[in-house]
Amino acid sequence: MSKSWLWVFVVWVISLLVGVLWGLSSLPGVIAARITETLAKHSLTLLVLLTLVFVLLTLAYAIFKLGRTTDALASIAAHQFKLLAANQRAYLCIDPLGILVTVGGTRVLGHVGIRNVGNQAAHNVRWFLDIKASPDDAEKGFPLGPMSGDLVAPPGTTLRRATKATMPIADLIEKGLSVVRVRSEEDPVFLYVWGVVHYQDGLGKERWTRFCHRYNWVMRGDGQIGKYDIDSKFARYHEYGNGTDESPVQEAT
Repeated sequence: MSKSWLWVFVVWVISLLVGVLWGLSSLPGVIAARITETLAKHSLTLLVLLTLVFVLLTLAYAIFKLGRTTDALASIAAHQFKLLAANQRAYLCIDPLGILVTVGGTRVLGHVGIRNVGNQAAHNVRWFLDIKASPDDAEKGFPLGPMSGDLVAPPGTTLRRATKATMPIADLIEKGLSVVRVRSEEDPVFLYVWGVVHYQDGLGKERWTRFCHRYNWVMRGDGQIGKYDIDSKFARYHEYGNGTDESPVQEAT
């Protein structure tokens, strides 16, 4: 019962009593006298009953307020526990580590760092990584495939991984060369390194992080001729393909 409803009830009771007294006063004298005499005899009983009613109403209101206070404290405690859990759990982020040339020197692949920035060890860490080239700098198609691995990532550590797929350097050069064959005027070619990492957060919950890094092929070799790696400083977190299990829309499979 809210405070406003308690006052409404009190006013209603008072109005009822006033109405009863007014009705009694309008009765014929003999009947009124008898009723008045009866009320006088039982006045103490009526007073006790009215007092009991008000005590019960006050107690009900106090219980109601106590219940609301308890709910508020429980909500605060739950929020604090949630914040504590979020602060203590493992949290994996995926850093871009550049595009590197393979041992044979004819192909490139993407490297990423799976970094635990949380306060618990991440268990059962497994991943999917892939790479592709596109002339579009706003690519949206990043399908996921089978997962690999089963590692533990202690807090503060970085697990360095590379894509299994590779891109032929000759094909990338051919895609970018324009008629002028000047690097600054090459046709656009963007390399995308994307995937997902699944892990157990140290507090018993399964988590995942999706990522997508974009590189501009024109930045290969940091501008040097005959160099085909791309430094991580030229990496960009792409507009699409990034998210976590806590993201409102994205999903990972």
